[in-house]
Amino acid sequence: MAESGERPFLPPTPSERSSLHAPGAPSGHVMKFYPASAFEEGGERDIHLLDYWRVIKKRRWIVLSVMLVVVTIVTIRMSQLPVVYESTGRIIINPQMPVQVTREKETGADLSSNDAQYLETQQNVLRSRELARRVIETLGLEKHPEFADITARVADPDRRRVLLIDRFLENLKVELVRNTRVVAVTYSAHDPQLAARAVNELFTQYGEYMLEARSDSTRKATEWLQEQLTLLRDRAEKAQEELVRYSRENEIVQLSENQTITVERLADLNRRLVEAETDRIRAETLYRLSREGEIDALPPVLADPQVQALNARLAELRQELAQLNVEYQPTHPRVARVREQIAEAERQLALAKRRIVANIEAEYRAALRRENDLRAALERQRAETLRQNERAIELSLRKREVEVTTQLYEGLLEKLNDVKLLSTLTTTNIQILDKAEVPLRPARPRKLFNISLSVIVGLLLGIGLALFVEYLDNTVKSTEDVDRLLGLPVLGLVPALESLERRPWSALPRLPRRKDEERPILISQRQRSSFAEAFRTLRTSVLLSHAEHPPRTILFTSSGPGEGKTTTVVNTAISLAQMGARVLLIDGDLRKPGLHKVLNVKNHPGLSAYLTRPLDLETVIVHQPAENLFVIPAGAIPPNPSELLGSAKMRELMKQVSERYDFILLDSPPVSTPDTLVLSALVDGVILIIRCGETPRELVHRAHQALLDVNARIFGVVLNRVDVTQDGYSYYYYRYYYAADREVAESAERPEGIAEDRSSSEGAS
Repeated sequence: MAESGERPFLPPTPSERSSLHAPGAPSGHVMKFYPASAFEEGGERDIHLLDYWRVIKKRRWIVLSVMLVVVTIVTIRMSQLPVVYESTGRIIINPQMPVQVTREKETGADLSSNDAQYLETQQNVLRSRELARRVIETLGLEKHPEFADITARVADPDRRRVLLIDRFLENLKVELVRNTRVVAVTYSAHDPQLAARAVNELFTQYGEYMLEARSDSTRKATEWLQEQLTLLRDRAEKAQEELVRYSRENEIVQLSENQTITVERLADLNRRLVEAETDRIRAETLYRLSREGEIDALPPVLADPQVQALNARLAELRQELAQLNVEYQPTHPRVARVREQIAEAERQLALAKRRIVANIEAEYRAALRRENDLRAALERQRAETLRQNERAIELSLRKREVEVTTQLYEGLLEKLNDVKLLSTLTTTNIQILDKAEVPLRPARPRKLFNISLSVIVGLLLGIGLALFVEYLDNTVKSTEDVDRLLGLPVLGLVPALESLERRPWSALPRLPRRKDEERPILISQRQRSSFAEAFRTLRTSVLLSHAEHPPRTILFTSSGPGEGKTTTVVNTAISLAQMGARVLLIDGDLRKPGLHKVLNVKNHPGLSAYLTRPLDLETVIVHQPAENLFVIPAGAIPPNPSELLGSAKMRELMKQVSERYDFILLDSPPVSTPDTLVLSALVDGVILIIRCGETPRELVHRAHQALLDVNARIFGVVLNRVDVTQDGYSYYYYRYYYAADREVAESAERPEGIAEDRSSSEGAS
């Protein structure tokens, strides 16, 4: 400890702190570590092919092992398979015109469809059991070595024949060459001579079979055509007789002219009926108006000369009467005479109107009678037209039956002559394009191709298995996982020493050491090593983790045991002490203390004794050989560690040491214990230690959430035991690798006996 008159070390001022900044790191910001692939524009980084390549490279031994197993299996299998020869022959199947018994013409679509069906049928004929039987009997294959096993073990002739045909068809392949009429026939056998003979003999038997089939079909067609001709001849004679009888019974001489006259008469009656209906409607309208009393408004009344003259006469007399009424008394003789004349004119006018109304009624009744007469005549004419149409249709059907029967008879007679001519031909529509030749080299197995294919398949299976294993791996493996899972900065990367010892291009993987074989490494023993460089970087990140001043009390914890928090807190304290700051280490893990083992100091009286007994603070503080580094060990394990750490005396202890030391670093148990949550309320912040590639994401997430639930301030994360040879950490690898080279060069100049431990960075926690 420093003397009382000595000025304690204070955190550097902003002007002094610039010397502690990492190159390119702005003041007041945390140095965050990311693989090179993480620096991309946008928000969350998408998955690229490079990410798959990294997984394949990481799991390369799975890929190579699966590929080797597949290639080995295929190679062994290739050496066990027997040699098989294939011989191929080609024939052209020309169209065969079928015998048609009707005069109908087939369309192009029908011909194309029938042609495709015909070719497919011929392929099935080539693979038929009948042709296979003929080939086997002709070549005597039951005695051939490839079929001798069936002959030897099966005594029943029928069953032996079935098995021989099955064996022959298994080795036969018939394929239609696309967009052609060429059919390729291939036979596979262990004997190359047999492969060629089987195909050529199949062509011979196929040609004979087609001749026999055509001969049989023409014979059957001839019999059927002769039978149909007899029936059609009788049917045609009967239809002709029925036509003559029907014409005689209905006295039909020439029906077409009568049909024309009847239709014209029907049209004329229909036209006249329409005119009569129009006249009747007009007369009926005038009649209805006259019956309703509106006589003066009727057009015939208005247009009648007599009515017009009488209306003009009445107008003159009324005008004259009006003048006389002005000059004379109503009883004057002139006035009386004029009135008599007006009465006479009105009487004559009424008689004229009644005459006109009578004429209107007479015209209406005459129009109605004319319409009814024309309608009756039209109905009679329509009935007559229908009767003539029925007779015409019946006559036409009978004529059509006679014509069709005659045409069918003539067509079948022509086809019969064609079939008889076809039966005399001795050629087929089959043409041999290429005869099968004896193969010079085996077709199967294709060893080089199969082995090459097995390499590809093995690689694909290995890559798939590697990706699946990577998918099942739920541990935190990179800074990107930390950023996505927790959203916290990565303050530092502590490399695994075996990854520094291994070159990135090393051929064989190196198995990690077991945890019980790992020993903690202190940077005081390897001050210029790459391992010490990692903790100096962590120290810089801690100092820059706050914008105004560095944190002074820091709690180091982890999500589970064995994460390396004890080693990390010790090396961070040594790194801070090397700056000249007074650093106090407190072992807050009262359940499984390990700080005294790492620093090789006594564990008594310790923190537990100070919190339970009235001891002076100086009695529990142990001064380390390293300058400015002090330790409070845990002491004896108490039965109630959580109560002790949360006591008022513990808070008083933190207050006292904060006044005397520049930095206080606490080692704590995992977050799963309540001790860590209690201690998190006594410090400026918490640093979470994660073991790279081994700590499950769920455990880290629960630890992070537990700290957030108690409002703990989390500065960031330290990734421990990082394999810096992996893709994405190449910068750190070469940085640490060259630092390790410098360390090796320097160690060569040291005296013998100074042996440095090259164990992993895992702590004893």
